Amino acid sequence: MTLVDHIVQRRVAILVGGVVLVALVVAWRNRPGVLYDDAAITMRYAWRIGHGHGWTYNDFDKTNGASAPLYTLVLAVLGLGMDLPTAARAVCIVCYAVAVGMATYLAERIAGMVAAVLAAIFLLTWLDFLAQSLSGMESAFAVVLGLAVIIALREDRDGWAGVILGLAVINKLDAGLLLVAVVLVYLGIMRRPPWRVLGAAAVTFTPWMLVATAYFGSVIPYSFTQKASAEVVNPAADVSSTWIIELLRNQRMIPMVLLAAAAVVAAYWVTKRHRRAGLALVVCLVWPALHGLAFSVIPLGDRYPWYLTALYAPLAISAACAVATAVDLAPGWWKVGVGIAAVALVAVALGMRDEPGGRFRNLANSVVNGPQASEGEEVESTRREAAKYLASIVEPGDVISTCFGWFAYEAIETPIAETCPLNTRKPVDPPRWATYVAMPSTVEPELPPGARIVATFISKTDPNTQPSMRVDVVELDTGS
Repeated sequence: MTLVDHIVQRRVAILVGGVVLVALVVAWRNRPGVLYDDAAITMRYAWRIGHGHGWTYNDFDKTNGASAPLYTLVLAVLGLGMDLPTAARAVCIVCYAVAVGMATYLAERIAGMVAAVLAAIFLLTWLDFLAQSLSGMESAFAVVLGLAVIIALREDRDGWAGVILGLAVINKLDAGLLLVAVVLVYLGIMRRPPWRVLGAAAVTFTPWMLVATAYFGSVIPYSFTQKASAEVVNPAADVSSTWIIELLRNQRMIPMVLLAAAAVVAAYWVTKRHRRAGLALVVCLVWPALHGLAFSVIPLGDRYPWYLTALYAPLAISAACAVATAVDLAPGWWKVGVGIAAVALVAVALGMRDEPGGRFRNLANSVVNGPQASEGEEVESTRREAAKYLASIVEPGDVISTCFGWFAYEAIETPIAETCPLNTRKPVDPPRWATYVAMPSTVEPELPPGARIVATFISKTDPNTQPSMRVDVVELDTGS
């Protein structure tokens, strides 16, 4: 290794380390006051696994409703020594910081230091990626596994790429889209099948497949089959095939996506220089394309933003590499003009055209002032407040009828009769308690005969606006 290589490696290590530290500060300052309701579903599974109740939502009901088994197991282990919401927050904060650092490193290994700096900036200022990563769900953990696969491919570590890919598929079956991307791109660039990748992935995934099939009856999560079969659908949802594009447009991220698309051209030049770098870049393009296509055409209940979290890091890397490659290839004095154009494009991608400072200012404000309470967080806080109240009054043997994870987690040893069955198959005793929710977009719930409301909780971020949600804790007439 030459002296220049040592200097470059040291610069990269310093950059990546600095980015990780910045990301840790950003994540800590923006940690949410309450986690997502779906995170509470995962935590109920984790608690029951850790306390000897098996992989169940209710006793003797072996249902794989937790769609991220590996993440659930990580929480189950951590939950033996710490509070589960705290454990979930800690994992999410660390995974967010590691994901940003990995994206920075991968961009440098593909297209150099300029790409590394841009990838870090793009991902740090993508505040929806931050929000979804810190939700308490498996999103950031899945991103770390996916980026680790691509880094291993870039570093010519096909065996490790396969092992991590197998873990990624165990964690989330939609990582199978990453597997497809790896196979297609490997065939196209390396001109041979990725046998070592596939073999290591199969060896890693097969034990879980056998265990899940024997224990649950299928390796496919029950929650997925229920959503995909339209058994559980939000009646107020209007999910079009273009919902992902619409969501990205609402986030003002279309310029970033267009920059990422330009990496298709950059990939040709990157591959000519280094086939493994080209392999990594094209996987960063094909993976989010397949992911976006799949989640556009498969009905999964509603337009949940966490479905997109896996897209953000590879898109940021692709956009950064496109800009860096264009500047690097410009000859002579053309570099100045291309550099100026690149700066302008990056400014547009960062939203500086729309407001002074753009996403830089939003990021700085979030770090200095902490996160602003959003309507979504207020809704989650209301759910958890109602859940804590109900957990304090239920008696042994009571059954709660609910669709919400926070009630299932707070009343963690109480049987749940799900009104949207994603985690339960076996019937339970008639419920004594129920939760009824009213939103501006839904019909006012009608109580069954003999029921009475024992408590009402209202979420309202602005005193001058109508409530965004009302939760009624209802005692049912079990004798009726």
